Amino acid sequence: MRRARSPPVSDARPDGDVDETVLRSTEEFYGDAGVPEAPEAPTPLRRPAPEQAMSHRTRRATLRLSHVDPWSVMKTSFVFSIAFGIAALILVLITWTVLSVSGVFDLINEQVGALLMSPGESQTFRIQDYFGLSKTLGLTILLSVLNVVILTAMSTLMAFLYNVACRLIGGLEVTLAED
Repeated sequence: MRRARSPPVSDARPDGDVDETVLRSTEEFYGDAGVPEAPEAPTPLRRPAPEQAMSHRTRRATLRLSHVDPWSVMKTSFVFSIAFGIAALILVLITWTVLSVSGVFDLINEQVGALLMSPGESQTFRIQDYFGLSKTLGLTILLSVLNVVILTAMSTLMAFLYNVACRLIGGLEVTLAED
């Protein structure tokens, strides 16, 4: 059994006229001949001719940053300062481990012990008693918490001050250009 073919789809109106907007858009896309035009791209080894470089115009837009939302600045700076605190804690832990494994603390203990100990003393000097891992990590956590509070407060204050300055002088102007 043969299937009936459906009629071809056409851009033509029922009265036979072609819609001018469809014709115009296809001519803009395909060109006059109805075949897509291949863009002429310069090869990587050859630079475009000066005429071609001069004919390409760079679009520019000048924008003004006139307001910064202090609430979004506060949230963003809070998240970033927490991330910095976690990174600092990991960095201190890695540094402490590397120094411990490489024997730096033992070398410091020997050198300081030789300088401070009397010939008859039997007690040895240990730098880990003064700067242990737990004390160092505790100090890092304390400084990270202070950093979170101070950085969040300072960035929020700076957002408020920027908004006040924008009312007076208009804000930052940024020029964006397209390559």
